[in-house]
Order: sequence, then structure tokens, then C-alpha cells
Amino acid sequence: MSEIDLIPTVYREHVWKLHALKLFGFIILCVFIVVSVAYGALEHVKNETNLEIIKLSKIKEITSQQRDNLRLLRGEKKELIYQWALLSGLRSAVDAEDLFVAIDVAIQDVDIWFTSMKFQRTEIEVEEENLVNTGYFLIVTSDQEKQSLAIGTKMLISGQASNHSTLSSFVNNLLDQSEILDAKVLETSSNKRNKTKSVNFNLAITVNLENKIS
Repeated sequence: MSEIDLIPTVYREHVWKLHALKLFGFIILCVFIVVSVAYGALEHVKNETNLEIIKLSKIKEITSQQRDNLRLLRGEKKELIYQWALLSGLRSAVDAEDLFVAIDVAIQDVDIWFTSMKFQRTEIEVEEENLVNTGYFLIVTSDQEKQSLAIGTKMLISGQASNHSTLSSFVNNLLDQSEILDAKVLETSSNKRNKTKSVNFNLAITVNLENKIS
């Protein structure tokens, strides 16, 4: 005997549809859970990344501020060293003995006479790596500068010479002296008194700092 199916076809289709809906709902729920977990993980990674970016930004700001502060401190240090050099140079005594000896040698057998002498401080750039303080000059150096500031001595002389040739010979004699770096005639003028001709002159003599360093 064949079995008789007492369950109506419509009921079977209804039950199958219910199972299909439950399965579809379960799949949707699983997908939602997976998406929610993934979204939460991505949000966590995003927050962590933002925190790292904020930390790096703060570190960068601190580094930039430190760099600016260091630049300001270096500038202040350079300015203080410069001022200290000027003050020390102005306070130091000028040992003019060598300079007068050089002038005395240069004036031998030259018809020159002086009317006034005075010393003047001057700034000269020299090649030197160390700090040196003498009666003649003070040298200040820094790591960033190859040139050094020297507070040197210049002598300004006013006088008279019998003629321009005599004055030229005197200047050449000065330049031959190792104690003297430079000698420049600043001004000349003719002078006639009692039928005697002479040449008035103003002369600037610069001390040879390199000779003092060595």
C-alpha cells in the first residue's frame, strides 16, 4: 500500500517560507553583528590614530619652540659676548711702547715733526679661533663665525713734513715695521709761514694684531 500524504501542500509551502524567513533573518543578524564589530574596531583604530597624531603634533610644537628658544639664546649669547668684548677692550690698558718704538725708528733721518697724537679704539676682523686678551686687543669668536672681532688700537697723528716726498718716505718706513699693520694719510694741506713751505698732514696708524697674536 502506498502512503497517503495527509499534510496539505499549502501548509508545507507555508512552513518552508517560515524556515526561509528565519534563516534570512539569522543571516541578516550575523551580517549586522559583523558590521558592528568591524565598525567598532575601525572607530577604535581611528581614535588611537587621532591620539597619536595629537601627541606627535604636541611633540612637534615643543621641538619647534625649543628650536626657537635655542635660536634666541644663541642670539643673546652672541650679543652678550660682543658687549663684553667691547667693555673689556675699552677697559684694557693700551701698551703703546712698541708702537712708539716703531714710530721712532720710522722717523729717523726724516724731516717730520708731530703736533698731536691720540689713540682710538677700532674693530677689526681677524682669522682666529681662540679668545685672546692683551693690552692691545680682545678677540671674540663663536662656533658659527669664522671671522673674529678684534678690539684694536689705532693712533691718529697730526703733524708737518718738509714736503710730500718726505711724508711718503715716513709712511713707507712705518709700513716696514712689523708692529704696524697699516698707515694711511687721511689729509694733507700746504703750509707757508715765514717763507718756509711745509705740508700739514693727518695720519692714521693701525697696530698689527697678527704680530701680537703670534
